[in-house]
Amino acid sequence: MAKCASCKAEIDHLIFEEVRTYHGSVELSGSKLTSDIDHVDVEAHYSCPECDDELAVEESVAVSILKGEHNGQA
Repeated sequence: MAKCASCKAEIDHLIFEEVRTYHGSVELSGSKLTSDIDHVDVEAHYSCPECDDELAVEESVAVSILKGEHNGQA
């Protein structure tokens, strides 16, 4: 079973959080509203369910942690 690198608890899952930030513009021309999205920033965080410390920011690392193949350092 996998262990958290921070608290050493045995874990069988991680807590996943993804934050998406959209950047763009909104324009009002007369009564018409238009918007454009220039780009999207995505941040992912995988945390220990016991101590809530972040263990990974990439899915492949999170999977290797759960398989016991990685030490869990973000």
